[in-house]
Amino acid sequence: MREARDCGRGEPLLRESDAAAIARLTARQRRVFGLLGDGLSNKEIARMLSLHESTVKVHVSAILAKLECRNRTAAALLSLRNRLHCGSAFPERHKLPTALV
Repeated sequence: MREARDCGRGEPLLRESDAAAIARLTARQRRVFGLLGDGLSNKEIARMLSLHESTVKVHVSAILAKLECRNRTAAALLSLRNRLHCGSAFPERHKLPTALV
């Protein structure tokens, strides 16, 4: 499992496989991926991007599949580790607990 291997082992933040997977995301998916890293819910992402919540769900599902993440938490951590979060909407949400840094 990707998230278990990465935590606290000093591995590079962006492995080649991660970079390739992230490169396959569309521009909209990368934006949603960054907002996942900010900890936003589907409803909050939909409001920020002027999308319907069901559209955001489709994007999140595609992101999880392309990045081979089991859940949105794993995707959010990957976004944070790779500094792809947006950090502007809710700055207090994008701080990693020290145990995960």
